[in-house]
Amino acid sequence: MKLAKESNLVTGKCELIPGSGVNITPFPLQPFPSNEEKIVFNYIGRVLKDKGIDDYIEAAKIIKKKYEYTEFNIIGFIEPTEMSYKKVLQELQEESIINYHGSQRDVKPFIKRSHCTIHPSTYGEGMSNVLLESASSGRPIITTDVSGCKETVEDGITGYVYKAGEMEDLVSKIELFIKLNNEERKKMGALGRSRVKNSFSRDIVVNAYVKEIDNLLKGSSSG
Repeated sequence: MKLAKESNLVTGKCELIPGSGVNITPFPLQPFPSNEEKIVFNYIGRVLKDKGIDDYIEAAKIIKKKYEYTEFNIIGFIEPTEMSYKKVLQELQEESIINYHGSQRDVKPFIKRSHCTIHPSTYGEGMSNVLLESASSGRPIITTDVSGCKETVEDGITGYVYKAGEMEDLVSKIELFIKLNNEERKKMGALGRSRVKNSFSRDIVVNAYVKEIDNLLKGSSSG
């Protein structure tokens, strides 16, 4: 909004809304996994270099060597231009480093059994639905400092933010999460849910539009 105003792209009254918002109804707060014998991480999104898939894979390799009780999942289709990943993911699955689940119509069951969603995107996104839906479900999130991702996290409170493209930083944030006890992880997820509900719910966006439409109609009527 600041850039738009300074560039004279908009004039007059302005209001910033949180993207298109997220529908929190189909993504309710889920019971947090009580099983600490295996800590489950998800990557949910297209298998694409710009989405940071390479960093996720490399981080998984390092973490699995140090913490055998971790699980790294990838849920999403491989872009036609990125089919070389098909063989890579197959080999990683055979080595028990990555579980590749392909494209899924419903990601909620995967979110439910997980402890954390990692979104390592390295390019500017819109407001990330993956992160908002995961946080709405009560799952802590680890993501990059790029626009559309960093806004969804209160660093150290509802998850962790790391510098995009710096795989070592991602590894350090995953280790921070692993070293938390399960109650701390659960609290982090609950705070994330509250943050989404209070700041990113689609109701906020819809209500903002309805309010402006009402104001326009009233102005038209009085004119």
